[in-house]
Amino acid sequence: MKVVRIIVGTVVLMSIIANSRLGAEEWVIYGPRAEAMGGSSVASPEGTNAHYWNPAATGKQTTVGLYLSGGLITAAEGDILSAVDKVGQARRKIDWGTVLGKISGESTLDINEAQQLLHFFSLSASQFNKQGQGFMVNPAAGLSLTIGRVTVFGNVFASANLDPVGDDQNLAVNKGPSAITNTVKTGNPLDPLDPAFYIPISPVRNTALATDIAGRDWWISGAGNALAQANNFIWLAEQGGADTSNPEINQMLILMAQNLAGGVATIQDNKTGVIINGLILTEMGVSYSQPLMGEMLRVGANFKMMEGQTYYKKIDYQSVKNSEDMMKDVTSKENIKSSSAFGVDVGGRLVLTDKLQVGLVARNINKPEFSYAGGSKVALDPQIRMGVASEIGIPILGRLSVAMDYDVTKNKSSLLGGYKSQMFGMGAEFSTLMGFLKVRAGTYRNLASDMAAPVYTAGVGIQLIILKVDVAGTFAKEKAKVEADETGGGGKEIPQRVGFSASVSLKF
Repeated sequence: MKVVRIIVGTVVLMSIIANSRLGAEEWVIYGPRAEAMGGSSVASPEGTNAHYWNPAATGKQTTVGLYLSGGLITAAEGDILSAVDKVGQARRKIDWGTVLGKISGESTLDINEAQQLLHFFSLSASQFNKQGQGFMVNPAAGLSLTIGRVTVFGNVFASANLDPVGDDQNLAVNKGPSAITNTVKTGNPLDPLDPAFYIPISPVRNTALATDIAGRDWWISGAGNALAQANNFIWLAEQGGADTSNPEINQMLILMAQNLAGGVATIQDNKTGVIINGLILTEMGVSYSQPLMGEMLRVGANFKMMEGQTYYKKIDYQSVKNSEDMMKDVTSKENIKSSSAFGVDVGGRLVLTDKLQVGLVARNINKPEFSYAGGSKVALDPQIRMGVASEIGIPILGRLSVAMDYDVTKNKSSLLGGYKSQMFGMGAEFSTLMGFLKVRAGTYRNLASDMAAPVYTAGVGIQLIILKVDVAGTFAKEKAKVEADETGGGGKEIPQRVGFSASVSLKF
């Protein structure tokens, strides 16, 4: 009965935490065995990195083990790589010093300058404000020593994020009382010789959008050429490369027209750019597990001292430099903060039969906080993950293990705006009869994101007496196209998620 009460109490506690809708960063897939099996390791962690996946499993070690692991996963959420590439190409076509000088002096932009500005700002404002979209780089490394039920460990987990931000407020490409006429001209569209009128070399594709703008009460009126100038405005955008078949681009062009009519909120004050931020977390701690009913039920905990180093830098389009100078800015002292905290992880592992195990783990249950270089605090909210695993013997051939993991909590990132994760993964491991070779494969998916694609994993492990070497790789089938030309041709494709990890362990 005591064991039953403990199990029920643990489930109730986990449910309360899960239903409080706390958030956290994405669960780190640590170690090549877990990575190769789709991030499924809570119910059946193996080796001296078991403390991370479920501290209740460290008691399985009856010998001394030493473990060293390192890996890296990059993830492009949504269509962020293509968006950054397209906006970057549009930006490079603009002579910013010249156009900003003309706008400041209320001078007339030439036709190419107007086209390029309308294209760049309608594109960036529409592409960069999608919630949950961004680029993440997550390296992880660790060293641990296990002696019986006790593991002493040191882990480093880092999260680096690039979060594009589009300013959809300061969008006027000219200012002053003549902002509209200085941008789209005032000539007679019926007179092809009038130099004050932009003569379309091809018809305006989206005439409905031009008519919509011409009918707005904030657009010019009474001059008899409201529609002509609205047509000019849309024609300029289309000639610059704006895709006016895209409703998001259309909305931005309407806002740009409204800003232009006001002539105040100009692109001189526009803050379109990228936020580069992240957290480097160093953990030093000890893990211990205790059986409660033989080997049927084990519970365990990690107690760890944590140092968090956060960084934050907002870089707008007007001050973008080369990548080397950007990283110098990001890593300068004024953009970094360091602080320390204490963390606790708890876990349980229940052996239902000799072929079926269930595991449950909660990381950072005390919600450690760190100073954030971007202001306020970054909190590592509790993460709860559960898993099941089964193992069957295959006569003559060897042993097959299968496992599934699921994030009970939906994790909301404190660093990448709007990004949420709730992973479901599964995988299998086939071990030869002598245990010399282990072959693994798996898959996982973020159930909290409509933009996430399935991710596939694979890896191998080789046992040489006391030495074991494991490697694993991760890739997503979905790819982003970058460096394409204006027609969408050419360029190259990059997987939305890719990763690699390796480990070396000794068991005495």
